[in-house]
Amino acid sequence: MCKIQRYPKLTSLHVDGCEFITDKSILSILDSGKASELVELDLAMTQITDKSLLHVCKMCPKLKKIIVSYCSITDESVVKIAETYPELVTFIASGCSSLTDVSSCKNRGIVSKVGRN
Repeated sequence: MCKIQRYPKLTSLHVDGCEFITDKSILSILDSGKASELVELDLAMTQITDKSLLHVCKMCPKLKKIIVSYCSITDESVVKIAETYPELVTFIASGCSSLTDVSSCKNRGIVSKVGRN
């Protein structure tokens, strides 16, 4: 957390593959006020859940790219992301085993941007 405080206007945060990143870690970053300028967020292969993504939707209004592959997220997050970011350019959720066709059907605007394997 100390190093993030040195960057008052973070535009990109890539912590993919950092298996020790949890909801608590992400919420700490978001609540620090340093994430409001984020355009890219890569949380793939971390321990984050819907809790983090729902908070991201509140705190990061400028996101254009979100990657959450192999995370424990559900349709609830995908629905909220689609509602919050109509201009989203990239959303990748490959390997998220809890996602169903519900999120794809309700959010046709981002269906082409969701990668699921």
